[in-house]
Amino acid sequence: SYWRMPRLPAPAEGERASAADDDDDDDEAAEAGGERASAAEGDDGGGEAIFHSVRRSHLCAGGALVTDDEQLGVSVVYEALLSAVHRYGPRPCLGVREQEADGLWGPYRWSSYDELHKRVLGVGSALLRLGVQVGDGVGLLCDNCPEWVVVEQACHAFGLVSVPLWFTVGVGYVEKLLADSGVAAVVCGERWTGALLRLAEQSKLPAVRLIVQRERLQYEELALHESLDRSDKGDGRTALKLYDLPFVEQMGERHRRPPCPPAASALATIVYRWRLDADPVGCRLTQANLVASLCALRLSTRAVVSEASVHLSYVPLAHIFERSVLLLCLSSGAAVGFYHGVQDGLLNDLRVLRPTVLCGLPGAFRLLYRKYRTVERHFFPLYRALVRWAWRRKRLALAQRRPHSQPIVDRLFFGDINKSLGGRIETLLVCDRDLDEEVREFLQVTLGATVLATFGFPEAGGLVALQTLQDDAANAAAGAFGADGDDGQFYRWGARDAVADDVGPPLPCNECKLVPISPAALGAEDDGDGAHHAAAAATFEGERYGELYLRGANSFEGYHGRAHLTAEAYDAERWLKTGYVCTWGARGGLKILGKRNTFLRPEGEQFVSAQRLESIYAHRCPMVHQIWIH
Repeated sequence: SYWRMPRLPAPAEGERASAADDDDDDDEAAEAGGERASAAEGDDGGGEAIFHSVRRSHLCAGGALVTDDEQLGVSVVYEALLSAVHRYGPRPCLGVREQEADGLWGPYRWSSYDELHKRVLGVGSALLRLGVQVGDGVGLLCDNCPEWVVVEQACHAFGLVSVPLWFTVGVGYVEKLLADSGVAAVVCGERWTGALLRLAEQSKLPAVRLIVQRERLQYEELALHESLDRSDKGDGRTALKLYDLPFVEQMGERHRRPPCPPAASALATIVYRWRLDADPVGCRLTQANLVASLCALRLSTRAVVSEASVHLSYVPLAHIFERSVLLLCLSSGAAVGFYHGVQDGLLNDLRVLRPTVLCGLPGAFRLLYRKYRTVERHFFPLYRALVRWAWRRKRLALAQRRPHSQPIVDRLFFGDINKSLGGRIETLLVCDRDLDEEVREFLQVTLGATVLATFGFPEAGGLVALQTLQDDAANAAAGAFGADGDDGQFYRWGARDAVADDVGPPLPCNECKLVPISPAALGAEDDGDGAHHAAAAATFEGERYGELYLRGANSFEGYHGRAHLTAEAYDAERWLKTGYVCTWGARGGLKILGKRNTFLRPEGEQFVSAQRLESIYAHRCPMVHQIWIH
């Protein structure tokens, strides 16, 4: 995990130092098979082809980046929903479990695409009637549920701006999010209504004019609302309104308005990272950004997500990864079931829903793997030997691209694990650039599923790179799985890395290139004699690294209310400076070492990626969750 940079002459005058210092991705705090290289745009002086050469996905038709879907006539998000309603109207769309009289959770009850569209038009009409203006922000402060999807799609249909808010943080940080975004309305769960009303009572929500509770209002909320000072404050603002969502939907049904989707260049949403160590910074994404990301994701996952797919949504929808997957499922005609809000009951939701596509952050999969390792230690010696034999047979079958060729082995040794996750999972999408290979092998062997790593962040409008089924086949052909004659360690991977080699090629909506890194950006200092470590010679494990730049219709409009940060995020040619230190893998996939501002230089010419070390220790040692270096 050390990065050694040799001494070379100082970089030429005018060489740019990286300026993007964004925080880590949300997944860390909450959780050349495919591309081609076009002509190089410049040379870094060393003639290295890895730097400045622009790479695109092989899925780009005629070499052009994907911006929309001309075949379906989709240029804004509402048109994508309308296209799905026309194609899959009566099919199941959104499913939720309801608590029965005995306190247990019942089976999933589904609403169709037609019913979703009807609710979207009703909620959007009611919001406009209640005083929300076109272009105003609408905050979403609740768990994953069908109502979350309805309100967000209503914003897209009527020109409002959706602002997903992290419901897993405290009241103080939610107050900062509301103040920074300036939303005019908030749709929240019942546990947040009282807190919002108290903030309003203290005059801490000056911009909020409307609060809509997802559940029906109870006496406590109504009484607290009545105690507020509802007089006109003399500055033109109206009194704070409080309604529940069932009433809002009925109002919209009786006062229906035609949808008025905005232009493709209009602001669609403001996305915030999950971060508590600094003031919130929102990323402004337009309709064109979301559509470009959605269409590229559909093009890359045609063999993974279809109208027969079933997805369980449990990662907070404020996370750009889960939100991108949700839009993908809706545009593909898939069914989306929501967990019932209790993390401890997630396995029960999986058994009841039986999804075919499971998307998530690595933390949950890591916990499942550790639990199985704990159980495995208590096996009888003879049974443990049989399980190791079955493991090697299944691993060899996976290496030969025959994942379902061992039905007896699957049923006898891995059937319980498969059933605990529903028994139908075919593909797992994991949003993590440091996916542990032991966890990947565990999921592939026990479930017989394809595990695809992805990478993205809010500034890119969603995902940037994605492993495809072709990449997974290349992994098997390259010997990703151990040989049948492995010496014996139950989860042995030989001399390969502890984390995944790459996250796949770029999505067809963006093009990527690597730019030499200035040592100053990695914490390097002048050596006193005026010599510097040359940026173009940065190496790690024999490979050359640079900062990832990307450009495409999916890159964001800018940071909300922070024009100076927006100016620093782009260069003169509108390349987005991501701040990630990367290289290109042996098969052309994007290999990510870490955030530029997370590197340490403890001694001499060695650089340490603290983020990578923390990921390895957190994967392998159950006693380690975070590492703090001081």
